Amino acid sequence: MYTDEQWIERLQGSPEERDSTIEELRDLLRRGLAKGLGNYLNGSAYVEDMTQEALLKILAAIDTFEGRSQFLTWAMSIATRTGISLLRHKYHRD
Repeated sequence: MYTDEQWIERLQGSPEERDSTIEELRDLLRRGLAKGLGNYLNGSAYVEDMTQEALLKILAAIDTFEGRSQFLTWAMSIATRTGISLLRHKYHRD
């Protein structure tokens, strides 16, 4: 896996490098969300929605990463909060 600096560099790098790194991050987040929130979900389509939403937030906030935790820990915390928020909205909608 990459160091924190490598994650940032790759996500801000060339389009090819960025795309492959986003795919790697997406897979890690999807697995983490499925494992952590799987009991609350009915299918993998909702996990994919959560993952995509989290990726957008992570990429938009990448400049705010301060290195106080590991990059993947930071990214997964954003993904988890995003997932919980989406579950909360789904619950209140239903």
